[in-house]
Amino acid sequence: MVMSFNHAVELFNQKNFQGSLNILLKLKKNNKNDLNLNIYISFNLMFLKKYAEALEYLLQIEKSNDQIPQLHFNMGICYEKLHNHKLAIASYLKTIKFNPKYLNAYLNLEKIYLNNGDVEEALSLLLKANQCLPNEESINLNISNIYKDLGKIDLSIVYCKKILEKNSNNIFALNNLAQNYIELDQYEEALMVLQKAEKINEKFLLTLHNMALVYKYLNHLDVSIKYLNQCLRLDPTSPNAKFMLSEILLKKNQFREGWINYESRWDKTDRRPKKIKTLQPLWSPQLGYKRIFIWGEQGLGDQILFSTIIKDIVNKFQKIFLAVDIRLVNLLQSYFPSITVVDISKKLDERLYDYQLPIASLGQYFRNHINLFSNANSLDTNKKKILNKKFKCALSYKSFNSQSGKNRSIDLDSLSEILELEHFEFFDIQYSQSNEIQHPRLFKIDSLDTTNDIKGIYNFIKSCDLVISICNTNAHIAGLTGIPTYVLSPMGKGDFWHWSNTVNSSSLWYPNITVITQETFGSWQQAIKKLEKTIKEDFVLKI
Repeated sequence: MVMSFNHAVELFNQKNFQGSLNILLKLKKNNKNDLNLNIYISFNLMFLKKYAEALEYLLQIEKSNDQIPQLHFNMGICYEKLHNHKLAIASYLKTIKFNPKYLNAYLNLEKIYLNNGDVEEALSLLLKANQCLPNEESINLNISNIYKDLGKIDLSIVYCKKILEKNSNNIFALNNLAQNYIELDQYEEALMVLQKAEKINEKFLLTLHNMALVYKYLNHLDVSIKYLNQCLRLDPTSPNAKFMLSEILLKKNQFREGWINYESRWDKTDRRPKKIKTLQPLWSPQLGYKRIFIWGEQGLGDQILFSTIIKDIVNKFQKIFLAVDIRLVNLLQSYFPSITVVDISKKLDERLYDYQLPIASLGQYFRNHINLFSNANSLDTNKKKILNKKFKCALSYKSFNSQSGKNRSIDLDSLSEILELEHFEFFDIQYSQSNEIQHPRLFKIDSLDTTNDIKGIYNFIKSCDLVISICNTNAHIAGLTGIPTYVLSPMGKGDFWHWSNTVNSSSLWYPNITVITQETFGSWQQAIKKLEKTIKEDFVLKI
């Protein structure tokens, strides 16, 4: 028996799990309660991915001795693989109870909590682990990651530096620290950290990607492209690198290659769009122009932006169905009476259409060259300027987007010179509630639901003489009206690529929009002075 058992262990060590298992099962017939047999049988079954069978043997072992940390850890793995997270959690907690320094139990348990959305539970667990394993780099790094995701950047930095004090070459901690500096818009500090990481490993994908991101935010687009190309040489399938490259190329009006890379949006790890469920094929020109179902993706602004392409294709297809956010249905249906606009939250009968296409994918077929924007006029191009009166101006100045809202937003104090202009009345069309104290010359519109009534916002803008907006949904709504609109765009973070698609500051997507971009990162002063000058030239001097 000893010789056979040793041979089984030898086969196990050689990763011949089935051969090892066969011997052990034969030995098991005459030694039903042998602990070592049960342990190695369970090991083999786990490596053979027979988790339910492995559990049977693990439960037998538990009856003999329920205080073995490895036993409960293995049970946790089996339960996890069998998608029984409740029992997996219980098993990992028992592992930690019997061995408070069992690192992998903490890591596996953290993963389950995060997958279940229990971020606070995961953080609490890791902080407990940190007390038992204060110098364990993986624990400190994961704590840093969670704090970063929670927006607690200062605490995230503390745990990054804690790692780097012990190991200055931890490339993950260096990249995490750099990402925190990027979040704080401290790009020079981020670059210094990333340069250290680059010296450690010049082919580390995460470092190259973060370098590209910093240079993108600094508006050094060619340098950013250089790093993205390095990423793609190392990993030609990297969706994150492809998507960032697409945004830069589109920003530079290089539409053909930009749209090709933009299709990577479905595979990127951050803010991935949600696909609809349909069995109908994805449209391409080779399929013809019968009945097509075009469905909205991403946010309200994106759906409005890409809907402007429909004007050029409305007569190409036999029938067009357009599914968008319910708040856009009435507005877009009024523009396109010959198509059917529906609420995207409700499934459309697949028998009604022959093929389907996400709305942003229209670009690669119908906007793949700057010359094709000549037909992309706003859907209503009435730009009459009424003289000898007070001009009515709709104003949108805040974004509450968690990632780039602070970079796009402008406080009312910065706009004070605009708000003090003679011959103008200003009306707040913010689509999110702001706690900011209102300027005495900025009027609220009590009768208008600026969060949900998109058509109401559109109609109000139509009653105005001009619009001033930051880069948000209201800017897109204004773009549809034909009313002269001035969009203030940040430099770097929050500078959405489509606001850079301009000719002589006029938007390619919305010819009634003049885009005024920051000249200095983080400062609106020069942009607002330019806005004031432009408004006076367009309106005040005509009185």
